[in-house]
Amino acid sequence: MALVNGPLFSFDARGSIGKLMTYQKTRAGLMVRRWVDTSHSPSENQAVIRYWVGRAVDAWQSMTGEEKEVYNGIAEHQKFTGYNYFVSEYVKEKLAVGEGYEFAILGRAILGRMRLGRKE
Repeated sequence: MALVNGPLFSFDARGSIGKLMTYQKTRAGLMVRRWVDTSHSPSENQAVIRYWVGRAVDAWQSMTGEEKEVYNGIAEHQKFTGYNYFVSEYVKEKLAVGEGYEFAILGRAILGRMRLGRKE
């Protein structure tokens, strides 16, 4: 249900009305958008990508400041942050290695763990 402290199109309207529209406040300002059902499970491909993004974040967090500065320097010329560049390259590398059959098996295994409530 939308929380409204004034007219529906006021600055304080936020939330969803039925399954029709959602009012929200973003960095860009106030907006109304079509309601989207987000209760579906991720596909096998999404599960694999989420897995590798999580591993990339772990790898970035375990890096030293000097190692991170190398990626920051590379990314500076591409208008990315070093973090975004590192995560992107890490995931691309892992997906290139795990194409085809292995990719599908990993996706099924990750989804199975997600359904059981396990992290890995």
